[in-house]
Amino acid sequence: MQAMLSRSPLAAYSFSNDEGTNIRVCYQDDHGNIGQISYDDRQGWHPGTHGVVGRADLNTGLAAIAYDSGKNDRVYYIRGGKLVERCHDKDKRGWYNGGLTGLFPVAHYTQLAVAGESFSTLRVYYQDRENFVRQAHWTPPWIQKDLLHSYCMQPITGTSIALSCLYQKVQRTPAGAIFQLHNSQLREQLPTEAGNHEKKGSFESQLLYNPGASIACVAYGDDNRKVYTVDRDNKLCVTDSITGTNDWGETKQLTTVIPQSSVAAVMISANLPQVRIYTQVAPGQISEWGTDDGKNYSLMRAQLPGINTVGYRW
Repeated sequence: MQAMLSRSPLAAYSFSNDEGTNIRVCYQDDHGNIGQISYDDRQGWHPGTHGVVGRADLNTGLAAIAYDSGKNDRVYYIRGGKLVERCHDKDKRGWYNGGLTGLFPVAHYTQLAVAGESFSTLRVYYQDRENFVRQAHWTPPWIQKDLLHSYCMQPITGTSIALSCLYQKVQRTPAGAIFQLHNSQLREQLPTEAGNHEKKGSFESQLLYNPGASIACVAYGDDNRKVYTVDRDNKLCVTDSITGTNDWGETKQLTTVIPQSSVAAVMISANLPQVRIYTQVAPGQISEWGTDDGKNYSLMRAQLPGINTVGYRW
């Protein structure tokens, strides 16, 4: 890997297996290569064994997930204006292209999100060339569906996409999404059983955001949701749902990050409500913030190890 991009896209996912809690954080170097930093309870943070995932267009969407206790990894990015699915399986050597690669037209600037508990429930979210947010769903085969298709609520170009709720009717796959409108406000869109895509969620933030602000979300249990954003003051922020209601609390600022920093978040399923958040508080490096009780946040690690920060590129 070359020097990490100063404003690298970030993606993170977690799972549990015989080695305890595992976390993977994906990032991009200044040649476009997608790398991973790994954590497990036995070794701590280390470079991992999977090698370079692939090469993506600079500063475009990045999303990642694992299922079956980490035996199957999937990373999604944009290459040559096309959506690429990269796969790593325990019984195969190295990374290979998945069946979603190049299948549907996407905007070259799209951000990405992915969710699912198994291969059969995978859903990948992206913007198409008309700026509508869509989802690719493995049925099989891969099919394309609308998530948001309304000109009156069309997202901003290159909006961040964060999955905000567990939808029981879709095999517990997160199907609600938070994105940014043309007025830079954040909007939550929820699914309905009838397929009506105009149901507005209750998420709100009293803060202001620049166009293209990064958004991440974790969800667990029946109504525990946490949304992480980067506001106009370059602050990493958190907004918590209020348990037992459809309401949200006031957005709180946690720490200062670099302008236009990406943010990724994972829940630690074996130790809920633990959450870990990955962002850039300084150019060319990734910091880990987190909470062990779901309320109080602190800096867990100022810089993840093993990332080349020499000669980083803005």
